[in-house]
Amino acid sequence: DDVVHMMQQEAAHSFDLVVAADVFIYIGQLDETVKEVKRLLRPQGLLAFSIENLDTSDQSPVTEDFRLNSTGRYSQSRAYLDKLAQQNGFVVREVHPTVLRVENGQPVQGSLVIWQA
Repeated sequence: DDVVHMMQQEAAHSFDLVVAADVFIYIGQLDETVKEVKRLLRPQGLLAFSIENLDTSDQSPVTEDFRLNSTGRYSQSRAYLDKLAQQNGFVVREVHPTVLRVENGQPVQGSLVIWQA
């Protein structure tokens, strides 16, 4: 993963803020990425990112962490994100549902998220 490789070149605890706007939608499984971001952040540092929400419109329970959509972008479940935050020592400060973009005339639902190290 190019993002993880790039972060591994940086010194630990060297950033106060990491922004990943429209990044995680192209990764899917975020375990290693989130682990590396945590390593880079100074204490109390922030990770701000956007995600496309995993579609639950059919009302069936979400049993997957992430899904590759027909758009070529990934969506992640809220449970998966909460698990990643907890496993990596982040405090969830904000999850703000929003429309990230309009595609083919339809709103793409997502969230803007802020975690604190």
